[in-house]
Amino acid sequence: MEKSKEPGTEYTLISRSEEETKAAAARIVRDATAHNPERALVVALEGELGAGKTQFAKGVARALGITNTVVSPTFLVMRRYGASEVSSIPNITEMYHFDCYRVGSEEEVIALGWEDILAKQGAVVVVEWASRIERILPQDTLWVMIESTGPTERVMNVRY
Repeated sequence: MEKSKEPGTEYTLISRSEEETKAAAARIVRDATAHNPERALVVALEGELGAGKTQFAKGVARALGITNTVVSPTFLVMRRYGASEVSSIPNITEMYHFDCYRVGSEEEVIALGWEDILAKQGAVVVVEWASRIERILPQDTLWVMIESTGPTERVMNVRY
């Protein structure tokens, strides 16, 4: 088994299907949570429309044992999901899924309780279109840039 990635590292993963993207998402978040036990882990996702950001979020949700249908919260901006007892990511009890595609300012996200969410121990916060709120992201945000390189192939550049 590969050793967990340490903070401050960068690496690239290649996915050849939606299932591989979901599995990679679970692994990336599982590795990162080992180094961030005291507050929410923020995962910033970037990529063109259709690159696989929502598939990544679905992979995190599946690893947490979330059985609800996970869709991009484009018009709601944020959805919260509770993890189940069958979670494969230790110590994570909930997932917040933000989609900032239609967000006009950071204040819109702050008004949703952003600071309280970030302070939660046991939370993972997945943010699609994260560069739109980059000024309010924590310094230790885990960045995942997803690039579509074929009909089903994706390259994920991870910076932690």
